[in-house]
Amino acid sequence: AEAAEVCSSGRGDVCPIGIEPIFTGYADGIRLKFFLARVARYTYVLGVPAGSPIRTLADFRGATIGVHILGAGSAGKVAVDSMMAHAGLHEGDYALAAVGYEDDALQAVLSHRVAATAFPAYELIPFELAGHALRVFPHPVLAGIVNAGYAAAPATLERKADALRHVARAVVKAAVFAGRNPAAAARHVLAASGTPFGDDAVERKAREIALWDALPGRDPLDRRIGYVPPKLDIERDIPI
Repeated sequence: AEAAEVCSSGRGDVCPIGIEPIFTGYADGIRLKFFLARVARYTYVLGVPAGSPIRTLADFRGATIGVHILGAGSAGKVAVDSMMAHAGLHEGDYALAAVGYEDDALQAVLSHRVAATAFPAYELIPFELAGHALRVFPHPVLAGIVNAGYAAAPATLERKADALRHVARAVVKAAVFAGRNPAAAARHVLAASGTPFGDDAVERKAREIALWDALPGRDPLDRRIGYVPPKLDIERDIPI
């Protein structure tokens, strides 16, 4: 929500965000448009341990679901509420808890503080690589719809169109590079963190990148990498 406000007000140019804050912030004056997708489909999924008794979305009645953060504009909350509504569940039928990121989130599930996590699918990959089998539930309606990418205010799109084209091209090239050479991409990602790392960390991160099948650029010959359709054909684009 804070990032969306910064870009909408003109204090920032590009927001790499989920689409949810654009909708939830509209009544507060947030005006942003996606100009490039950074995923190939809807990112948020629900993950439960493979041994969990939860086997359908309706089984989440009475469960506590972990999300990164709570509060206005939380993409995780928006995703969970939408998924639960399609199973006939509404606020009060389940609970949400903020579990943070990475190891903190994993421990929340392993300790049974929460029954599930609602994260972008690629964030569940490290859990699986650590040997924790998960049962994953995609969104029942929006699974094929892009919901994460790069957004800018309409005025910025008009005033800085050329610069944003360069940004988009760089992002697409990086996506293609990561798909073609996960090990080299892993080294770049780890180096950018500023924390010392070894070969084991590179191998692990490379495996994560290689498993992220929703990464744009998997097909480097596709000229529509990062494409965000200006209008959705409901019958064609939303699998019911």
